[in-house]
Amino acid sequence: MNLPPETNHNARPGGHEGRKVRTMKEVKYYVHSESPYITPHYMALSQLPAELAEMQKLAHEAMTKAGTAHAVYAVKKYTATDEIEKVDFYNPPVCLNDADFYERTQAEAKKHPGCMIYAVHAQKTA
Repeated sequence: MNLPPETNHNARPGGHEGRKVRTMKEVKYYVHSESPYITPHYMALSQLPAELAEMQKLAHEAMTKAGTAHAVYAVKKYTATDEIEKVDFYNPPVCLNDADFYERTQAEAKKHPGCMIYAVHAQKTA
């Protein structure tokens, strides 16, 4: 998924002078898995919604299989200027009961104010 950060049309031999440099927005992400190694990866920002949707499906399956109330599958963190700093994906998703979910999300929000926590939740029956 490594994509070039920018396309410089002016650098091509033989032409396109006067054309603007186009920059592709990228987002840094990490995949937290059972591996002890966590390395940065990059994807085009336009790919992020599809990746989140796929992880949401996996989280729902994991939550249902585990019988828990919640499954966290990603956390999006922002810079001071409200740009995406990075996204942490959890594969497998982190399945939690109510108390653990509250504790974990409160700690994450306190550590990274303004972060976006992505999770699925079981429907409670009355």
